[in-house]
Amino acid sequence: MFTFMKHHFLLGLGLIWLICVGSLSAQQRGLENELSRLQSTIERTEAFVRLLPATNINDTRNRIDNLLNDARNNYQQAEQLASQNKPVMARLRIRESFAALRQIEMLLKDNPVLKFKYQEQLDQKIQEAEELVQQQQIDEALYLLNRAKYFRQRAYSLFREGQSFSAIEYYRLSL
Repeated sequence: MFTFMKHHFLLGLGLIWLICVGSLSAQQRGLENELSRLQSTIERTEAFVRLLPATNINDTRNRIDNLLNDARNNYQQAEQLASQNKPVMARLRIRESFAALRQIEMLLKDNPVLKFKYQEQLDQKIQEAEELVQQQQIDEALYLLNRAKYFRQRAYSLFREGQSFSAIEYYRLSL
């Protein structure tokens, strides 16, 4: 009887150990997914910031650049903490990085000059493309021009809805 209980006790401990190891493994995968999502968001934001039109609002641009640097630094720290098996601290850095990215979005959303400059730049590029397509009469070029116009309309509506990052992605696609 005692060996039977001892056997079940050891079996129970083994099962608990497996559950804990599986749980830690799942947490690690979740952290890796968060880091991957953050990296992708930072890369999209960097691409977006490179497309910012030149305006006379340098202090806003400087704030955006500083926030983007903060997001990058927090991401790098989160990666390092994750590799050191410190998931709580890594997640804190991930949250700080996403907070910086949200602040960038708010700066853009609250700045109508940037929206107007983007629209102006995009409209100019599409007008240039229309002139080229009319001269060339190439079906593929016409198709691409129509796609660009669709993406422009989608970007306009997303900007109106306050979804700046999504709108910028459509602007980038239309360019």
